[in-house]
Amino acid sequence: MVDKNLVKAHFSKASLTYDNYATIQKIMARELIKLCPDSRSVLEIGCATGFFTNLLKDISTNLTACDISSKMVEIAKKRVKSAKFIVADAEELNLNGFDLIASNATFQWFNRPKDTIKRFYNMLNSNGVLAFSTFTHNTFCEINSAFNIKSCNQDIKRVQNFLTKDEIEQILVEANFKDIKVKSFTHKLYFNSIKELLSSIKEVGASNATNNLYIGKECYKEFLQTYQNRFCKNGKVYCTYEITIAFARR
Repeated sequence: MVDKNLVKAHFSKASLTYDNYATIQKIMARELIKLCPDSRSVLEIGCATGFFTNLLKDISTNLTACDISSKMVEIAKKRVKSAKFIVADAEELNLNGFDLIASNATFQWFNRPKDTIKRFYNMLNSNGVLAFSTFTHNTFCEINSAFNIKSCNQDIKRVQNFLTKDEIEQILVEANFKDIKVKSFTHKLYFNSIKELLSSIKEVGASNATNNLYIGKECYKEFLQTYQNRFCKNGKVYCTYEITIAFARR
């Protein structure tokens, strides 16, 4: 279970560093916008500092953007002055009348993805579109593997659970969407050290938010060494992101 108070705290703390470290999120945004049709009324879920909001403003005449962090929204407002902003948990929204609901790198934070996607279905106008990108199952697979060592408590999940591409597709089917298109791809980022890699995750607010993370000294030391030994290429360590992009029509 994702602790939404932790999510809010992590993203608020990262609001000033987010744009400098959000490499993968920007890649996702540029791919996602290609699927978003020109629309009169648009709702963005999880706007963060407004990078994707800035892309959406060019295809919408009436844009509303939502984020759980007021600190993120403060920055996004300065970036996109033409949009309306809401500070809220997207899983609790009760709005309607949208031609497009779009979201970049946010759905992985949902505790109730089935219920929430069905809620989005009901918020769309007839023939409206839901388009989103999210991280899926193989994201951070190297971190999971490197923590699978004797000195670490295996009952503690260091990386949150991500849905699979097939699970996302099935959720959309069960929510009665049509014209469903779901695709996945992987992207590796390279870093000078494991600590730099972990810092890049922290600086975009994407730290584990399941409220059960504990790493002892021996576990952390062995983790660093294991990661360096297994996942290093040409002097740089790497990390895999599995990205799934979905399009569906009401």
